[in-house]
Order: sequence, then C-alpha cells, then structure tokens
Amino acid sequence: MKRIIYILAPAMLSVPLLTGCADDAAQNAQDESAVTVDEAQNAVTSSLVKIDSEIFSLPSPIQTAILMHKKEISYREELLNPLANEKKYINQYQKSLNMGVYGADLAYLSNFNNSQKKLDYFKVVESLATDLDIRNNIDQSLIDRFAKNIDVQDSLYKLNADLFKAGDKYLKQNDEDEVATLILAGGWVEALYLAIDAADQDDSFKTRIGEQGFAVNSLVNLLKKHDSPQTIELAGKMAELSKQFEGLVINYAYVKPITDAADKVTYLNSKSNVQISEEQLAEIARQVTEIRKSITQ
Repeated sequence: MKRIIYILAPAMLSVPLLTGCADDAAQNAQDESAVTVDEAQNAVTSSLVKIDSEIFSLPSPIQTAILMHKKEISYREELLNPLANEKKYINQYQKSLNMGVYGADLAYLSNFNNSQKKLDYFKVVESLATDLDIRNNIDQSLIDRFAKNIDVQDSLYKLNADLFKAGDKYLKQNDEDEVATLILAGGWVEALYLAIDAADQDDSFKTRIGEQGFAVNSLVNLLKKHDSPQTIELAGKMAELSKQFEGLVINYAYVKPITDAADKVTYLNSKSNVQISEEQLAEIARQVTEIRKSITQ
C-alpha cells in the first residue's frame, strides 16, 4: 500500500522535499509540497537543497524517526539534548545549530506518548526561532495548530511542511543561508547520533548510518560556503568524519521509482545494503559524539 508522508523540518526549518531526480531538481527547487517516500524502507528519503544554484542532498531527521517507529526502538530520554542547555546558547551560531538539534529531538519524541515532553521541546524550538528572527515571520495560527496536534503524527508532519514554507521564504529573502545551513547541520548530527544508539537495538540502522557518507559530503560543501571561524571549524570536523565513510562498501539495487503526478509524490523501491564493521561503526560513533558535544555543550 502506498503511504504518503507530508514532512518537513521538525525544527520549523529544513530542506524542501522534491519529486523527481537531480536532473530536474533545480527546476522544482521551490516546490516544497512535493514528497518522496521510500517504499522499501518505509521512510522519507533524502531531500535536496538548492543554494547558489547548487544542489545538495540531505536527509531529514524525520527519516530516522520514522524508521525508529517502524522498528519499535525503545525510548531513551538521556539521549536528548537537555532543555536547560538552551540557556547556554548565546550567539547565532550556537542557536542555529541547536535549533536543528532540538528539532531532531522533537522528531524522535514524536514516536512516544509524552505530550508534555514534546510540548516542552517544541517551545524551545519556538524560542530559538524567535531569537533567530524566524518566529515572527511565521503565522501564529500555524504555531497554535502545531501545539494542538502535538500527539498526532500525520498532522505534525503536514504542519512541519507549512512551517517550513514560512521560515524558508524568510531566510531566503534575507540572505540567511548560513543560519539555514547550521540548522540543517545540527539536525543531521543529532539524527545520526540517535541512529547510532538505535543500531544497538536493530541492525538495519547500520545501513542507514553507512548511507550518511553522501550527506556528510553535502554538509561539508554547504558549510565551506561560509567564512565565519566557527563554521569553518565545524566544516573541518565534518570533513574528518567524512573520511570514516570512505572505506564502506554500499551495494545498491535500483528499481525504477513510481511517480504519482497528481499528488506530487514519488515512491522509491530501490534497496541498499552497507558493509560496515564494528570498528568502523565505533569510530564513526566516536567522532559524531565529539561533534555533537561541541555543538550542544
């Protein structure tokens, strides 16, 4: 059965989910309503970002959250970035990265029945959006709807898409590409951090982790477009992490995707398998933990 998932950033900002392949990505880069669903993995696939006429592929944190829901990964609150840490983030660099981190945590929380915890994390994301001058450019009715539907997964996914359209439009109009890039980076690091922990419960996450080698290369290229010292330093750490993925063997079986033009949804049936040793996984985990620590503490 086909499943349409409407999704955008758990942090009110992420990448547009596009129908089609990279060849026509530039033409469709403004179509935030299009969604790609991986039928084989039952998850939203990697998304495309267009910056300075270049296309980058990045997964949404929701991709990991949906797989966790499917695999019935148990809840571990200690993995989340503590709410109290928000007070530590005093500059734009820290706030942007951790808006992404808290957004990925909110995606993780969407799988579990803890309304107050989800609402608390949503409020932190909203607070950081306010500090970054994004919140005031989002319709209050969207915020209200989000809060009222905090326990309805499908509603949250659709509302995330609506929130993205407002936030993304504002950032593009005001040339805040660095803020957008840092939010993406923070969300990606946190989602990978959570996936690494989930690999102890389900081996399928090893494949999902191994596939992130493509994403980290995109992040390195995105971060290198900015010249602030902290962002350059983060790009260097990501570049070191990318080296750990070079030795992985990925087997990919292509199956032609099916596109529903009316709903702007493409269903992917291709499958991939990653050969990753325990030593390789441990080194990736070590570096991701260090990068995450540098972001959150």
